[in-house]
Amino acid sequence: MLYQKKEGTKFVLLDGSVIDTSTSDFCNETARNLHRNMVKIFEYRLAGAKPDAWLKEYRLFGWARIQDDSVHIQGAKDKNIGWNTTLGIIWPKTKEQA
Repeated sequence: MLYQKKEGTKFVLLDGSVIDTSTSDFCNETARNLHRNMVKIFEYRLAGAKPDAWLKEYRLFGWARIQDDSVHIQGAKDKNIGWNTTLGIIWPKTKEQA
């Protein structure tokens, strides 16, 4: 799930839609909003973070907060991950790629 900011139990998603996580009940509108704002991240990029309980209901396993030109990904192994509105998530080069 990609989001811009969190206000209490509400998340402002990347596309500007807002979801409320104060209830654990499944909601079709929340599911639509979440799936419009999701990105697949391969497991080898993550350090085994535990998913938030409310995300499990929607078959999602983590979140990424977008701030200016950087992104914070829950449980990411890499640091200094970039964000570009055209390219999306920009991973730093690893030694194997250099």
